[in-house]
Amino acid sequence: WDDYAELLPHVLYSGIVDCDDQWARQLVLNQIDFLFQWGDHQGFLNLAQQAVHTWTEKLGPDHEQTLTAGLYLGRALRMLGRFQEAYDHHLNVRDVLAQQRGLEDERTLEAQTHVAADLRYLGRFKEALELDEQSFEVVQRRFGDRDPLTLDQAHFYAIDLRLTGDPAAASELDQQTAQRKAVELGEDHLSTLSTSTAVGLDEMERGRYREARDMISRLEQRYRLRYGPEHPNTIDCQTILSVAERKAGAHDRAVELSAIAVAANQSRYGAEHPSTLAAA
Repeated sequence: WDDYAELLPHVLYSGIVDCDDQWARQLVLNQIDFLFQWGDHQGFLNLAQQAVHTWTEKLGPDHEQTLTAGLYLGRALRMLGRFQEAYDHHLNVRDVLAQQRGLEDERTLEAQTHVAADLRYLGRFKEALELDEQSFEVVQRRFGDRDPLTLDQAHFYAIDLRLTGDPAAASELDQQTAQRKAVELGEDHLSTLSTSTAVGLDEMERGRYREARDMISRLEQRYRLRYGPEHPNTIDCQTILSVAERKAGAHDRAVELSAIAVAANQSRYGAEHPSTLAAA
């Protein structure tokens, strides 16, 4: 992370986005991903927009790197609350990739995962479930149960199960996925911790409030120790923990955690960002 942080000013002000070299463009894509991972959502959006605009003119809208930047741009739009724009953008990229590579290609499936996520944010849970179930079946068949792509798709499918009223099935899938991620990626990998947190959400939906609270509390401590109190995933976990504390009856602790999460999100993203509003 320190290397990418040091590179950021050079990428932003050197004009490297206009460079004709493929490796230079890959550096820009890596920097866009860094901004996303680090939680600089506005910077994430700005650099992704610049890359898509520039490369669409220089390389064409259907070039592989233009499409990759396009996937990042759609994600940035979603994270900033522009859900319909994100959906329209991702749907276009998915359709181009499907025409180029086929419906079962890995890149097409990646784009379809983003389409399904946008559908969830638009409240179209059943449609998201259908897309993610279809993708999950494909990646299981093509790559096996323990491939990182399959594990990620299992995580997304479980979200759909929870949101469409089947938290028991979601919990069973999330527990299995978390165990597999711990073996394949490590217990403290962000992806493993994310799915472990999803198990806590499943338990809340099943009415097991104290068990969920205790589970999420342990995960929040692991996030803080491993990634620090200012990491966006730590802050997100604090928001979830505040809800778990409230449902478990610990209202004062819930208010305390919510205030911490609101302050952290507001400092990082601003008062109107979806993460700030969710923590309030």
